[in-house]
Amino acid sequence: MEGRIVRTRYFLARGFQLRYAGIILLVAFVTAILSGFTVFRTTCDILGEKLSQVYPQGLFTAIFNKVAVALMKNMSVLAVLIFIFAIFISHRIAGPIYRVKSIIRDIGEGKLDKRIHLRKNDELHDLADELNKMQENLKSRLKETG
Repeated sequence: MEGRIVRTRYFLARGFQLRYAGIILLVAFVTAILSGFTVFRTTCDILGEKLSQVYPQGLFTAIFNKVAVALMKNMSVLAVLIFIFAIFISHRIAGPIYRVKSIIRDIGEGKLDKRIHLRKNDELHDLADELNKMQENLKSRLKETG
């Protein structure tokens, strides 16, 4: 498809993106831990009474230990997936910021021929549009005066 902008560097604002991903990961992790603990603890309490009459205590403990290990493995995989997702989402903000900074630098150096082009799903389209208008106005004024 002609004119499509494809960016492959996902760490454009490394500090911002890692903080953003870390916050999302922390919130998801705390939510998962609290939810998982609540479900696990409630299940242990309710089923513990019933199963302790059927299974020997050692077997009952082994079953719940296996469940706990499986939960931790699943949460680890989920954490990696959430982190990757957060990096992709933050790229929709960091990418446009990177482009805006680059264009502002060019304008400061007197280069008024470049425009900001963002991808469809990027954020900050309104800011890019205003900067493009400003750049066109500056170009027009420079032509009038000089």
